[in-house]
Amino acid sequence: MEWSAPRSSAGWWFLSGTPGTGKSRVARELPPPLFGVEVADLAQRAGGTRERDGSVRVDLPRLGRYLSTHRPDSPVLLVGHLSHRLPICRGVVLRCHPKVLAHRLARRAPPRPGNGENVLAEALDVVSVGARRRTGTALEIDTTGATPAEVAARISAWVRGEPVPPDRVDWLADPSVIPLLRTSES
Repeated sequence: MEWSAPRSSAGWWFLSGTPGTGKSRVARELPPPLFGVEVADLAQRAGGTRERDGSVRVDLPRLGRYLSTHRPDSPVLLVGHLSHRLPICRGVVLRCHPKVLAHRLARRAPPRPGNGENVLAEALDVVSVGARRRTGTALEIDTTGATPAEVAARISAWVRGEPVPPDRVDWLADPSVIPLLRTSES
């Protein structure tokens, strides 16, 4: 099955996924006229507050109201693991094999708490299921063996309305994922 995007590509799109799946890297590779805006950056512009640690407190209802009153004339992807929870009806969920995701997250500096929970969330399709439940549909792309440029090209084609085959993944069908689930509990 191939998916085609809506005829009009102008407006907000989400680019979501579990932390570490490549959202920000892919967004930097998007070809014009597409571009990505980080949820935290737009949330701050919409009145969100910056915390002492540099993070931005995202008020989803406030950001949703901002999005409804500021519709862009070209396609803009709102990048972040919360973006699929905003009032945006079309978008992409990036996926990554949990073993690769665990490795990616372990390489981040400084180490962040919650890496095990993120691996578990990816294995259980938490973001993907949430996006489909909220929007009815979302293009899933597996970033495991792909470069950010390859993923960005697929997103660009889909936003332009070209048919793009979705990557349906079922990490729980892979026996190598089960030990990761046990590890994330501790």
